[in-house]
Amino acid sequence: MEATLFDESERTIYEPADSNSRQALRDALMQLMDLRMHLSRIENGMPIRCMVLAPGVPSEDTRQLLTEYGVGIVYRNANGDFSELPSDGQNPPADGVPSAFPCANCPTRSI
Repeated sequence: MEATLFDESERTIYEPADSNSRQALRDALMQLMDLRMHLSRIENGMPIRCMVLAPGVPSEDTRQLLTEYGVGIVYRNANGDFSELPSDGQNPPADGVPSAFPCANCPTRSI
């Protein structure tokens, strides 16, 4: 498993998932919740954004689970680039390429 990434300037934690399996994404979610709790204490309660780095688009059920906990999703799209799913739980485009929502602040490191 890869290490968690923290973008201090964007106040965002990125947690890579080994696969798109529900278990791998749940593990990433739990890691993010734990890290957010500890970082929030260190950062005097300042909000911290949490994102799962997924190797592809997770299932709708798993997207709903992550959204329920306020966790965003960054996934590798059909072009091999990273895209961020809108946080309102919308489905990704059918071709896997976002029309207007690229992940501008995603880490350049591959998963």
